[in-house]
Amino acid sequence: MNLLKTYGVDIPAYLLRIMLLLAFTAMSTTSIAAPALSQPAANSTLTNNTTEVFTWTNDGIDVQKWWLYVGTSVGRSDIANSGSLGTAIQYDVSGIPTNGAPVYVRLWYFSSARWRFVDTRYSTSDEVPDDGTAIEENLALIMRNSTRNTQFDDNPYRNVPARDISVSDLTINSDIYNEALLDTSNSGYFRVKCEVSHFAFDDPIVFPNQPGRAHLHMFFGNTEANAYSTYDSLLNTGTGTCNGEDLNRTAYWVPAMLDNQGNALIPDQIMVYYKNDNFRLNGANELVSPFPDNLRMLAGNGAATSPQTGYTGDWQAQPTISFSCGPAYGSNDRRQALIPNCSGSENRLEMQIAFPQCVNEAAGTYRSDQSHISYSENGYYGAACPDSHPTDISSIMYRIFFNPGEYGGTLSDLHLSSDVKMDTILPGGTTAHADWFGAWHPETMNLWVENCNNTQTDCETGLLDRNPATSLVLRKQGFYDYGYRAPATELVKLCPGKSYNPDDPLRSVAMCRMN
Repeated sequence: MNLLKTYGVDIPAYLLRIMLLLAFTAMSTTSIAAPALSQPAANSTLTNNTTEVFTWTNDGIDVQKWWLYVGTSVGRSDIANSGSLGTAIQYDVSGIPTNGAPVYVRLWYFSSARWRFVDTRYSTSDEVPDDGTAIEENLALIMRNSTRNTQFDDNPYRNVPARDISVSDLTINSDIYNEALLDTSNSGYFRVKCEVSHFAFDDPIVFPNQPGRAHLHMFFGNTEANAYSTYDSLLNTGTGTCNGEDLNRTAYWVPAMLDNQGNALIPDQIMVYYKNDNFRLNGANELVSPFPDNLRMLAGNGAATSPQTGYTGDWQAQPTISFSCGPAYGSNDRRQALIPNCSGSENRLEMQIAFPQCVNEAAGTYRSDQSHISYSENGYYGAACPDSHPTDISSIMYRIFFNPGEYGGTLSDLHLSSDVKMDTILPGGTTAHADWFGAWHPETMNLWVENCNNTQTDCETGLLDRNPATSLVLRKQGFYDYGYRAPATELVKLCPGKSYNPDDPLRSVAMCRMN
């Protein structure tokens, strides 16, 4: 018998080989760095209808080439075979099943002169029927609700494809706002005012194709925004409740502002700013670009468990989310992280939300972790976009005002729908956030970008061009009475099978599904 001496012990050669094999096997099962899919998360359910964007990381490994298989069983590529992707770390896949069947993704990577792979399994959603029945039912539920703003229903361009609408159809060749125009050395402003469109337990960005999954949202802009909305559907259907109507079918939404009985307050005014701000024109990025098609953005954190920001008193340190009580457009020095009690007819309760202004177009037009967008290097009023997000877009800000004088003189004990959880109700405003799903008529957007944002002009509301003066049509106003509270008993009807519980009013209304 062949014997080997190891540490003074005689070991048969065959036994040593077995020991070495076991040791190698143990080492091979320990955690070793390897590339992995980062979005969507492994083992999650794919919910973006039939199209999904897969992204991945190299986990510190030097990878020269990538290749992606997507199939109905492990290692197959019957759904997608990307071919060599070079060093790209993202690939769009269409044809994802919507029948609940699993999908298997094999990420190939070429490193150290050989190909290797990692496998990831996903589930698919079966909530979207091929015949579109669910889409129609969801929209019909919203359209027949008594809290919806119906004054736009007779719009002559409603549901007319954007390509068949010209700017002249919905503009006026004069300055209908009759306000002073300022040429400034360091800014370029464009604004639109909006009316509330409707409420819904939908979120076409965070929970696409899943009606009733979100907390109650207040929508403005596109009148037909719902869980199934896409860039194409927003651009070509519905109308708009902001200046310009069908020229601005963008969908804007925020959590509903609820009183202690679950009624939703209607704002006194909604202003949306599109700005090329102060330092930005004097910094590295002088001009902004029109928004990329299908860009979707969130601002703020709907999952926050503590106040998101405080106000420093430094106007350059603009918080992403803030609330104030004071004169309309004149309470910047009073900003705070939570909803204050507000009283007096001269004051307004304001919710202000500022969106990122920089885009990484290589990352796509949406990522659930919002890594496709970024704030400027030094915050909202920063001078330049970071190198990682080089496309400079207009700075979007929502300013939403509620008039205490229209609500009996005082507004107190208010919560956002997203503040209401199954096991707790967070202080009002803790989870403040907002969503933006762009659907501007392309020619109209180009006009205000070039004539307002990029010429250092302070355009008044809806003014596209001052020479000659071209104004967007005025929005319709006055559908809701002053001080109107959308009734909790009606809002719950947007969730089929749910009823209002006066003993637990906030939880009755804030969520359709408590999950």
